[in-house]
Amino acid sequence: MVNAMPQKQAAAWFGAAPPDLTLVARVRGVDWLYTICVLSTSTRAVHLV
Repeated sequence: MVNAMPQKQAAAWFGAAPPDLTLVARVRGVDWLYTICVLSTSTRAVHLV
């Protein structure tokens, strides 16, 4: 998966490069991933358990 953000810039802006969620989507499903993304914008803490 290619992304437009260079790794060095990501590390400078966020402390680390953003995760590649491809494997998570394959294992847990896109609906689960979408739900986590939506919940993470509406709550302070989301645990990926």
